[in-house]
Amino acid sequence: MTNSEIYQITSFQSIETNIEATLNFNVNHPVFAGHFPGNPIVPGVVQVQIIKDLMERKTGKSLLLIQGKNIKFLSVISPLEHPQVDVTIRFQIADDHSIKVQAILQWSEKIFSKFTGTFAQSDESNSFVH
Repeated sequence: MTNSEIYQITSFQSIETNIEATLNFNVNHPVFAGHFPGNPIVPGVVQVQIIKDLMERKTGKSLLLIQGKNIKFLSVISPLEHPQVDVTIRFQIADDHSIKVQAILQWSEKIFSKFTGTFAQSDESNSFVH
């Protein structure tokens, strides 16, 4: 199972240390049948994975979440009610090559989750693409 089966990125814009993306959820994906039957919601781990996936797309590198400093799930994402979400990411590359990330998943004025954390390259021999 790949992440592209759970959701599809329909828009991706990146300028310097900012990412704006829109994605659509596949409500027919088996994860939603189990989470939860008849009332599907996007699991928190999938929301964090989305942020990681978008950062990997930006950097072209495989990343690891090394710190989830502040992760708040403010409202559930029902793929039936909100099949599409916008993701806004702001990041900084630190001197140690880790990436400090702040992200928000939302639709219109409704904020679903906020994330502050740090990612690192899984292969330290590669440099980041800016």
